[in-house]
Amino acid sequence: ALIESAYTSSYNDGGPEEALQVAQVLMLTSPEYHTTNNVLPDHSQIRVPTPQPEKNETVPYKAIIHLNLFGGMDSMSMLAPAPICGALFEEYKAARGELLYLSSDEIVTIDASGSDQPCDTFAVNKHLADLADIYSDGDAIFFSNIGHLNSPVTKKNFNEETTTQLFSHYTMREESFKVDAFGQRDGTGILGRMGDILGDYLEMGLIAIDRNSLNLIGDHNFNRKIDVISRRGFDAFYSRDIVGASSSGASSTVKQFMIQLNSMTKDTSGIGANLWSQTFVDALNDSQSYGSMLATVPSVAIPTSSMLGEQLAMVTKLIKLRDDRRVNRDIFALTIGGFDQHNSLKDGLKPSFVDINSKLKALRDELVAEGVWNDVTLVMTSEFGRSVTPNASGGTDHGWGGNYFMMGGQVNGGRILGSHPDTYDSRNLYYAGRGVWIPTTPNEAMWHGIAQWFGITTDTGLNYLLPNMDNFGCRLFSESDLYVGGVHTVKGCGGDTGAFSQTFYVNEPRLLTGVEQKAFCTKVTEALRDVATLRCVILSQTLSETNFIDFLYSIVIEYEISSDSVGIESAVNTTVESESFQADAVKALLLNATMILPSEKPSSIPSSVPSSKPSFRPSFFPSLGPSLHPSLDPSASPTSGPSFSLYPSLTPSNNPSFRPSASRAPSFLPTLSKIPSTNPSFSPSRMRTYVPSESSQPSFQPTAVPSFSPSMLPSESRGPSSKPSSSSSPSVYPSSNPSILPSLLPSKSSNPSVEPSEVLTSVPSTSPSISDSPTQLPSSSKPPSESPSDAASAEPSSSPSATRSDIPSQFHSMAPSSSAYPTLSNNPTQKPTSIATVSTDQPSPMKSSTPSVELPTLIKSFSSDTLYIPDFEGQREKCIPIPAIEYHSIPDYIIRNPSYWLFSSLEDCCSSVYKWSYHTCMTSLGDKIQASITTKWYPKFGEVGEELCVQSCSDGVTCGGLVLPDQLSLFDNAAECCRKGLPWMREIVCEALSTGQTPIGTRMWYVDWERERCIQDCVEDECGGIANVWDYMYDDIKKCCDRLYWIDFNDCTR
Repeated sequence: ALIESAYTSSYNDGGPEEALQVAQVLMLTSPEYHTTNNVLPDHSQIRVPTPQPEKNETVPYKAIIHLNLFGGMDSMSMLAPAPICGALFEEYKAARGELLYLSSDEIVTIDASGSDQPCDTFAVNKHLADLADIYSDGDAIFFSNIGHLNSPVTKKNFNEETTTQLFSHYTMREESFKVDAFGQRDGTGILGRMGDILGDYLEMGLIAIDRNSLNLIGDHNFNRKIDVISRRGFDAFYSRDIVGASSSGASSTVKQFMIQLNSMTKDTSGIGANLWSQTFVDALNDSQSYGSMLATVPSVAIPTSSMLGEQLAMVTKLIKLRDDRRVNRDIFALTIGGFDQHNSLKDGLKPSFVDINSKLKALRDELVAEGVWNDVTLVMTSEFGRSVTPNASGGTDHGWGGNYFMMGGQVNGGRILGSHPDTYDSRNLYYAGRGVWIPTTPNEAMWHGIAQWFGITTDTGLNYLLPNMDNFGCRLFSESDLYVGGVHTVKGCGGDTGAFSQTFYVNEPRLLTGVEQKAFCTKVTEALRDVATLRCVILSQTLSETNFIDFLYSIVIEYEISSDSVGIESAVNTTVESESFQADAVKALLLNATMILPSEKPSSIPSSVPSSKPSFRPSFFPSLGPSLHPSLDPSASPTSGPSFSLYPSLTPSNNPSFRPSASRAPSFLPTLSKIPSTNPSFSPSRMRTYVPSESSQPSFQPTAVPSFSPSMLPSESRGPSSKPSSSSSPSVYPSSNPSILPSLLPSKSSNPSVEPSEVLTSVPSTSPSISDSPTQLPSSSKPPSESPSDAASAEPSSSPSATRSDIPSQFHSMAPSSSAYPTLSNNPTQKPTSIATVSTDQPSPMKSSTPSVELPTLIKSFSSDTLYIPDFEGQREKCIPIPAIEYHSIPDYIIRNPSYWLFSSLEDCCSSVYKWSYHTCMTSLGDKIQASITTKWYPKFGEVGEELCVQSCSDGVTCGGLVLPDQLSLFDNAAECCRKGLPWMREIVCEALSTGQTPIGTRMWYVDWERERCIQDCVEDECGGIANVWDYMYDDIKKCCDRLYWIDFNDCTR
């Protein structure tokens, strides 16, 4: 009836179109539309908003601001060793490379002398200089190498102990927001659980800026409200009138109908309708309340020129309104993006760092002026760190451990907590490879101390907030660690700490799960509760086979016990070694296991007293008295051995199977089968396999037998292979060290061997040796060597040499030399040869029956007056000219192999010898170059916005350098190059940039998602710049703004 009445009024005053829109709006807000229950409204009673709880006036105000930098910030660009760190800095510089390391003019230094780090001085990026000042003022802390962990791990066991999908943006962001590695508080975030705990006795504000965030979500049973507020202000509910509406269709009139539609319901009405209507009225009230309060706050001195500035300005206003909002605690969640810098890292990070630096300083100044700087903690994190080493595009790739930043007036700052690597050597226990650091400090460590400062201090509260904190022992920070005047510590720490081991016997090959590890440690702390307050953490596990029939495998765990007392070592040892503890502790395992093995065979003589423990297999002899305990699992008769399935499992096992799996997915551990799997594993095995791997990646350990196919990648080993490859084709990559045994095929390496081979080769080398030592044995190759030996052969050759030797043979040649070149040696042969020898320096003591061949005759066979040879002794790739008449200056090794090293033109020399650096070679002689300009085009890759197509030439506006057709795809014109070579660029933009013209846009409209506004596709002052190829174009600004339906039209076009 209410909707019908509103429809009729609007129809009479504004016409049928207005009436229809009014009716539609009212239907969408009615409880009948949102529930399937019976709705029995009582329109005589207007529903009122839920009363706001009263603020606890005895508890002072505190706030946490969590700033998430999405994309994986390269935090090694934020904090790094300073040049004064000596060897550590040099290792850092070598790892980062010349492009990425922070040089002395790119940093400001900070004092880390009280931080227990490998250097007393660290460097902060100069674009974060204000953050460095806040640190030096004692109001900020850096956390080094911190991140998501299941438990403390190293490179030896992180694969087995880590259950999440590392290196994924969204998975790792979820892990950093949840801080719940095993999902024990599934679906909740670290900040939301703080609200769950404190919301029972304090008035909480859980506020997300711009969009809701997982880290604010708590347990739905507590029903804590999360307010999502736009950084530009609180949008009033239904604030826009229908275009051209009459008074009956005005928003103010329609909202009154909405309130009546959601009036109180009768007792017999459905619960869903009542819940909807109350939620609707509360939201409407919050919208009006926030809007009216924010209107009273004057502007703040935080620049709003960026998204971060607008977000922090809104947070500051809400903090100023803390008394009006009647809250004891505020938690704010903010996110900005732009940190996935795979390309041009320094240029990409600079604007973001400048923005963060200025906005956080302005926030600090505002909070100091407001008098609440001591009551606020800001934490700046990212889902993961990035690789220390650069990629080929001048950026870095996804990593793991990174650096965080925290500031506040009460923060005990001026320190770097956590553990910065003490070496960048790949042998470091926390170096996972590919430039990735394994975190040494878990996220739990930081949040533990912050939570205690925020008011969560009980064991129950902390364990609810951080369900996995017990997996890290004393590797946690307390309030007293992080805050000035902090009184709370980490319980069970500060006293004795000891390392222990325990062996479990199991009947299947597996390791303890994370849940089992925590359960075992719980058994430890319970058994020792009367001794001291303890913490326990498992550090490593080792699986081995046994000789026992019932339990085929053993798991040796190494664990650490810490306490808050001293002098308890004896009591701890006695307890953990007792049979009663071991019998209880084994219950932590979810499957059949024991910690005390029975004897393998029955006793030949019956015992005189019954056993105090059940046996695991029946005795062949009766006992003289009854057993005090029944057997654990009585069998009708003992089995003779373990059971084996006849069929492989269809899904991968968490542990290795005895036969290959039929699953198409890889197993989590290597198979113990001697039959290879029909499907290769996705990752290389870390254990020695019995058969060659089909993996496309190199194994981390050598296989027990050589591979039957060449490896797709070079070996990671720094040493030579212990066995020759049996591959029928050569390796794609050269070995980094010479082989101990001969290869069956020649190396395809483009570089000469560094060391001489110590054995016979069956095929000649294609490149000369650069070794200073002669080979130890003569070549057994049937084709002649293309490069001479530097020493005389120990045995006469059975066939003539095809090239000239500098050192005479000690034996008669059995056949005439087929070399076209004379010997340049000054030493005559020791024994006469059976044919004449050609010499240009001095005659042979034996008479020659053949006339001499003049060297100039050989040189003249080239048509050019100038010859070109590769400059192997130079510092860059180039070919140098040699006048033909100066043949004496040509190196001997080139004379020996002219078909390889002597060229009649510069282009022939560069294209043959320096194919990978053709342009450098062709232009190395300056104005002497006579290279022809081609009309072919190729893509030139660079930073975003600087990619374009260039011509294959060395001099000209559109030239990008000479290239060979087999290096890059060449195109006939710039348009084709842009379309096929740079498809992600708009063709008109690419073609204009490539031909030296200014791009002209379409003047259509597209969405700038970063600033949430519509801009024009053009380059004039009033335009927004040229659109990208993926931007959707609109011919009308209104259509574009309709895409941003949540933004006011004026904001969309400003």
